[in-house]
Amino acid sequence: MSAKTKAKTRRYRLGSPLIPMVLSAFAVILLASLVFCKTAKIIVIGANRYSAEEIAQTSGVKLGSSTLFLSPEKIAKSISEKYPYISQVAVKGAFSDTVEITVTEETPRAFITVGGEFLLIDRLARGLETVSQKPAGLIEVSGITLTGTIPGKPLMLDPAYAWQPQIILNVIEALDANGIYGSVPIISVGRRDAISFNYENRFTVIIRDGLNAKKDVATFLSSLTQKPEEITSGVAEVTENNEVLYSVAR
Repeated sequence: MSAKTKAKTRRYRLGSPLIPMVLSAFAVILLASLVFCKTAKIIVIGANRYSAEEIAQTSGVKLGSSTLFLSPEKIAKSISEKYPYISQVAVKGAFSDTVEITVTEETPRAFITVGGEFLLIDRLARGLETVSQKPAGLIEVSGITLTGTIPGKPLMLDPAYAWQPQIILNVIEALDANGIYGSVPIISVGRRDAISFNYENRFTVIIRDGLNAKKDVATFLSSLTQKPEEITSGVAEVTENNEVLYSVAR
């Protein structure tokens, strides 16, 4: 290639109309977004315990602000850190005039007695809040020692007991699935090899390690019609062979 041809090629590349066209198009899009993608409405979906107004305020989104650089992660963090009952936050609205915030609120599923007060926990084994009055209609969890509590965060435990939250969830799910949640006032997770619960204030039911809680609870319930008639209360232990051994409490 001759020097003259090279110079022409160089001039063509440097003077290509594509670059200013792309920059102009980008500038037009950016300007249009700044002008038209302004927040005119904030919609909050799923809020019950907390008001839509306070969640919208906590989000940090301002009416009239541009949604071009909307940060769903930052908004979700602000909301979930302030409201412990909210476990999930989804945000939509980039390049729109409406910001939609959908929250998932949890409900208490059990409680732990802590220093004379009662820590409510949800289906995710998160501590929700501490109350002074013993909750009615909720299962008490015993055999668990917390190292601290942070509302809206997972239970804080010694590493040696990190297995307990999942077992709590397993047992509560098993009681729900078998329709006896309301018949169980307390469950105990103090011993990993002997998870137990109280059934109708009649039987202490031992379901081993709780890993197969749903099946073990079903096995116990099906055995009630076959238990010795003279045993109306006591201990019912579900064995590894899916048998239930009944004995009178001593």
